[in-house]
Amino acid sequence: MNRPGIGVKAILVLIFICAVWVRLASLGTPVYPYYKGDSGTNFRETRQIIENGTLPAVDRSAAWPNGYSPSRVGPTGIEYFTAFAFRLVRPFTDTPEQRFVRLITILFFSLSVFTFYGLTSRLWTCQSAGVFSAMLVAFSGPLIDFTNGKEFLPEQYAVVLVSLHLAVLLDYLRKPSVLGAVLSGLLGLALLAVWASAGIYVVAVVTLCVLSSRLDQTAKSRIIVAHLAVLVVGGVLLPHLRAQRFVFSWATLWVLSSTAYTYRGRILPHRIPGIIYIAAGTAILTLLCKPLQSGGIEVLSPLEYWYYRIRYLTGKPDDPGALPDAIRTVWTLGRTYAHGYLVFVFYFPLIFAAVATPGAFREFRKEQRGSIWAPILLALVGTALFIIDRRAIVLAALFVFPTVSVVFYAFRRHIKSRISPIGIAALLLVTNAVLPFGKANATFRIAERLGLSPVRSGGFDWVSLGNADRDLVRFVVSRTSVRNDVFLTVPEISPLVTTFSGRAAVLAPGVTTSEMADRVTDAMGRFYGGETDFHAICEALGVTYVLYSIDFLLDTSKYSPRYTAGFKEVDEEAVVNDMHFAPEKLRHFQLVYENDNYRLFRVTEKTEPFFITDHPPVYQASILRSHDDDLESFYERIVDILLTYQTGVEFQIEGDEQGAIRRFRYCLDQAPFFTKAWLGVGDSLHRLGDYEASFAAYNRVLGYSPDNKHALYYGALALAYLGRNEEGLSLLEILLASTADRETRSRAQELQRVLLSGQPLERPQRQ
Repeated sequence: MNRPGIGVKAILVLIFICAVWVRLASLGTPVYPYYKGDSGTNFRETRQIIENGTLPAVDRSAAWPNGYSPSRVGPTGIEYFTAFAFRLVRPFTDTPEQRFVRLITILFFSLSVFTFYGLTSRLWTCQSAGVFSAMLVAFSGPLIDFTNGKEFLPEQYAVVLVSLHLAVLLDYLRKPSVLGAVLSGLLGLALLAVWASAGIYVVAVVTLCVLSSRLDQTAKSRIIVAHLAVLVVGGVLLPHLRAQRFVFSWATLWVLSSTAYTYRGRILPHRIPGIIYIAAGTAILTLLCKPLQSGGIEVLSPLEYWYYRIRYLTGKPDDPGALPDAIRTVWTLGRTYAHGYLVFVFYFPLIFAAVATPGAFREFRKEQRGSIWAPILLALVGTALFIIDRRAIVLAALFVFPTVSVVFYAFRRHIKSRISPIGIAALLLVTNAVLPFGKANATFRIAERLGLSPVRSGGFDWVSLGNADRDLVRFVVSRTSVRNDVFLTVPEISPLVTTFSGRAAVLAPGVTTSEMADRVTDAMGRFYGGETDFHAICEALGVTYVLYSIDFLLDTSKYSPRYTAGFKEVDEEAVVNDMHFAPEKLRHFQLVYENDNYRLFRVTEKTEPFFITDHPPVYQASILRSHDDDLESFYERIVDILLTYQTGVEFQIEGDEQGAIRRFRYCLDQAPFFTKAWLGVGDSLHRLGDYEASFAAYNRVLGYSPDNKHALYYGALALAYLGRNEEGLSLLEILLASTADRETRSRAQELQRVLLSGQPLERPQRQ
């Protein structure tokens, strides 16, 4: 294959720019602008490196009170890379840390445009195939959504290194050299620092090299020894591998056995396949080295994880007890199955290529045709990985995109120009990326006809009328202590507490040790027991605040906290029931804050009088009882109420007050104590000039929430327009006595002066 000319290089640069652009465009402004789960843990550790230059030996704010060692439980390469990149550019930019991490994630992954081109063009000795593969990386819709900076995960960085490593390996297969072996080894070391599954990948690469018929004895020994050195050096230098005693693990021993077979395999009988000798040697070495490996940090085995994923291929078992605690803990929302629409969109642009692929076989010489089966097999494996685990989408792209690009090998003789098929592919891909649900998107239209919905399966969708995360963080920062307070909540939310408020959290996501899995299962299980047991675990862990999220009770899926804790049903006496519907019954947990998604409880020996009288609909047991709902249909009703309310607000913005009132009234039929809906009715009636009815709506709120600032002020204003100044002044007195907000007090005092003057308040003219 010739080196790419200036035209091809220009096309690749253009595709790279487009890859960055579509990811930036799809990023937008997230509803929840904080990293969650594993991404949140990675981002927190990046911030620690930015501030201190290194990770702390023990991070006491990220896990249970006695802390954990972040660099010992997993690779921290992406954290160090992004942190030091930010430290380099910080003098020249005022970009916030979070925005920078999102941008560098997009930029780094977009480099895979070049690495996929290099891998694919070398695999098929065809530059058109490489360009097509680069286009798939740039414009595949599901891949864009996973790599647009909303998540911050090792897989997004590892795929660039893996594709580059494979491109170097293909060069080595064609022309072995010491430099190629060394470069391949260095890339392997970088992978070990970034990706938890890099050891398994190195084993697969070494095994393929051992079995390759293209390499002579010298070439095989160079590449295998280079990767053996990588595993040993990584096991000694990288903290997480050193803690696991990786040099004595089966992966290192497999490569050691492969090295021995490469050098001494000629003396063994050839009627037995070489892979059998390597496996037997690994088994013997593992038995001998097991005592040397014992005592290291216990880490969840990826092979065990995949065993259970494949065993329950169609979904999680109904009984959570069928899965080990560690597997249940790791098998979280971030690792849910890819739903049908996502899989369809990912593979649809490749259908036209599959039709032409058989022609590629005719282009290969008979002795070459066997070389296509390995990529096709890997493509099938990639498909399975993606369907089982949506986080495997980047690995699926690594296997699938170069494989389907073989179609351009078939085009080499049959058509003089390969611009036309590339143009057709570009049109399909760009349409899918730029117009994901547009009328011009053929992919979406076909999926729609097939009944595939672009809704993520297995998830629990929170609906909030504001930014619940931001409001919670503001309260935590202003009302709790960095030094003394420790929080207990679901692991997915722990990064919210530790990253953006600096408070300690006893559970952390992204940590795959069995020890952490046991702690998660135990702590989460106490939420579904009695209050006495739950209080005991809080005391034992030094917890001062419990952050309750509505998914503890209302999420009924197999990805819910209750499933993670090992419970199929929630007992009526469980503490989560009282935390959600009857916090006044709790004896050791004082409700201090709530919004549509969260409640914050202070752990105490004795609760104090309870003053919160106005709760969002999601916590109102009266709605559950009045409609005879179960928990699932109750939450569906709440979602319908909130979405209808939001529609009413939009009608208000457009000036359709009657339309807004109809939607607010619908909400109140379902939830009679939905304060925002009553206020919406009052505001719309106020704008229509019906001050009597407007005051009645505000007064309804004051009947159960007598300190509501909005109802007090606008109720007083409505009374003023009705000439009932004395009643209006009494409401303003209550407002001024109950709030310290400067803006609210200023408005109330101005209205108070007008009413005290005895002058009539002129009614506004209706538009």
